[in-house]
Amino acid sequence: MKLKFKQQEFQNEAVKSVTNLFKKNQTDDVITAACFRSHQSKIESFQTKAKSVFRDYYCNKLQAKFSKAVPL
Repeated sequence: MKLKFKQQEFQNEAVKSVTNLFKKNQTDDVITAACFRSHQSKIESFQTKAKSVFRDYYCNKLQAKFSKAVPL
């Protein structure tokens, strides 16, 4: 099985674009990583829409940063 790796940084208003990216790449052989700097509520909204698992994250009241997101 070949694994494809994509990495990109998304900021603030990009939740919709990121969700579309994950929807397009939902195959068993694709791993997608992303770095997020956004308000926590927007990250939580993306997490729900994309049904993703986040790892290696830092989070406080105003912003959240995720270094990796892997679609299920």
